[in-house]
Amino acid sequence: MSSPGEDSSVHTGRWIEIRPPSRLSFTWSHTVDHDSLVIIDLTDTGAGTELVLVYEELLPEMSELFEHGWAQCLGYLARALGEHGSGTHGSR
Repeated sequence: MSSPGEDSSVHTGRWIEIRPPSRLSFTWSHTVDHDSLVIIDLTDTGAGTELVLVYEELLPEMSELFEHGWAQCLGYLARALGEHGSGTHGSR
């Protein structure tokens, strides 16, 4: 994964829970020695789908970087789906 003008970085992980159509959770590792947990909950709102993304066990020094990265990814997803809604995200 990389942005223009930046070095690429490797991310790894494993699926923890796949519960269609409402939840995905997986480990996410940006470093060799630490995994965080990403939980994505999807809720039918009647007018669309609400996506809530939560991190657990995220290193404090990575919080701002990952928040920016996921906000960017979710923005790309919204545009690809033709939506203009916004998701919420947080870390625990």
